[in-house]
Amino acid sequence: MDLDVAGGSLEDLVRSYELSTYRESLFAQLFVAELLQGCWIAGLKPVEIDHPTVDFQGYDLVATCDGVVRHIQLKATKGRVSVHRALAQKPSACVINLEPSVAGSPPRIRFTYQFFGGLAGEALVLDGLKAARKAFNTRSEEGTFGKAERPNHVIAPPTKFRRVDDIEGVARLLFAPATHPS
Repeated sequence: MDLDVAGGSLEDLVRSYELSTYRESLFAQLFVAELLQGCWIAGLKPVEIDHPTVDFQGYDLVATCDGVVRHIQLKATKGRVSVHRALAQKPSACVINLEPSVAGSPPRIRFTYQFFGGLAGEALVLDGLKAARKAFNTRSEEGTFGKAERPNHVIAPPTKFRRVDDIEGVARLLFAPATHPS
């Protein structure tokens, strides 16, 4: 893909890692727009969205609806997902893995959703997850090379995520009052 040329196929953009920061921003903005609509359609109250200025505790946005506060980490990856340990300290934190595709006429980016977290009011449980490792080799104190652990990150395998059919389902999962069977 020629990055100096504007335009092109959305398929190229969805798959491009050359524009990873651009993709990440685009996906986050598309998700927020979808979530605002999904909450409205699901009959929930209007949602407030906040973005951290600095991403150092694992979340990309904070969404608040009717007193429920969700710290949300957005990912768009296949396979295992790296999760910051500090996210488990936030109320009702969760990870949403966006699976982008291109559909429609005119073509538009669409998502399917994978959710890792609890009901509103429940903490994100990271117990038992393996430590994440750096993507590159580093030299240990013994002089050997290997991928060092990332002490503040764990790996959430795909089995920790559940598929959510649509954005209205995501909205209800995020903000609907928690109901537990008696």
